[in-house]
Amino acid sequence: MLPEYLPLPSRAKAFWPCCEVSVLSVMMATLPVGVPEPVTALFCWHDRMGYSALEACEALGIAVPERLSVIGYDGIHWPSTSRHILTSVEVPLDTIAVSAVQLLHELILGQAEAPVCRVLPVSLWQGTTLAPPFPGDVGSV
Repeated sequence: MLPEYLPLPSRAKAFWPCCEVSVLSVMMATLPVGVPEPVTALFCWHDRMGYSALEACEALGIAVPERLSVIGYDGIHWPSTSRHILTSVEVPLDTIAVSAVQLLHELILGQAEAPVCRVLPVSLWQGTTLAPPFPGDVGSV
């Protein structure tokens, strides 16, 4: 189980893309050698985008995870031409579905009032796309 938040090591630079175009944009704009403080990690809001990023990295010659760590979010393994298995924050999709149906039922019966917040556990599934933490950094995962 992951902690409530994951602090980035002091020397890590991360980018959270919102669409596939931004995945390519960040790679083209910030990863070439010689750029001060280059991005070291790419956190994609779903695994399909993570696998697209891996394919783009291979096409651009960007070494994963040596040069760039790529992490997805949802735990759904997509078909890909990448040689890597994406590291992903796995979400309990079956638990989310059951919880959503229960909440809808409670709302219909008047047993709950919107908005309702429920926090569900997630876990980190480590594939081949996550570099080890920087030596000596406090807060490294």
